[in-house]
Amino acid sequence: MPLGETQRVVARPILRPLGNSGVLVGIGDGADEAMAMRAMELAASIRSALGSAALDVVPAYNSVLVRFDPLTTSAARQLAMVGEAVDQLAIDFAPANEHHDWSPRHFTFGVCFGGQFGLDFEQTAHDLGMRERRMRDLICQPEYRVAFLGFLAGFPYLFGLPDAFASAHRRSSPRPRVPAGSVAIAAGQCGVYPRTASGGWRLLGQTAAVLFEPERDPAALLRPGDYVRFDPRERLADASADVA
Repeated sequence: MPLGETQRVVARPILRPLGNSGVLVGIGDGADEAMAMRAMELAASIRSALGSAALDVVPAYNSVLVRFDPLTTSAARQLAMVGEAVDQLAIDFAPANEHHDWSPRHFTFGVCFGGQFGLDFEQTAHDLGMRERRMRDLICQPEYRVAFLGFLAGFPYLFGLPDAFASAHRRSSPRPRVPAGSVAIAAGQCGVYPRTASGGWRLLGQTAAVLFEPERDPAALLRPGDYVRFDPRERLADASADVA
């Protein structure tokens, strides 16, 4: 089903071991913003419950990955620890839960659209039957929300892409080199490449914001729950990130 359509939410998370180094906690089928926010809340609660016992706790659209060191914690113990943590959580997974324990930040990314900065911009406007200026204005209209980070370190999957872009699918073949800072869409999703990498999403523009810097603490600029707006710029030197 299309991204953004409300899906089934399980009454209790479903735990599944992943080899000998992790446990996947599923909370439902499909993906929409409400479910991603539940996954985010669940991840924060599990992280708090397990503390240093877990190497990492990573939310996604409808699940949470809990990673362990297999040399210190057996697979059976991993599953038991996550199960105990989930049983202790006072979270109702069926109805919407508006209480969150994080403070989202609001970012504005300057973006240069089209031309050398967005190699798929003109073709995407043609495919969608839009004027280029209209498409640029439309993609800059929402305030997007970070669902989770994945694919590449610091890569944000953003909710909020207007429905008018739903038919803009992935490219038939990926590019071997997508520039860092590329703002891209595919199959109802929007994201920003934190570094140069291969990728098959449609490239609409580019920002100079540094989304991932290993020497920075934290290394990732964004975190789940943050908000992002795009603001058109003429020069890449002016296309940095501002936080409110």
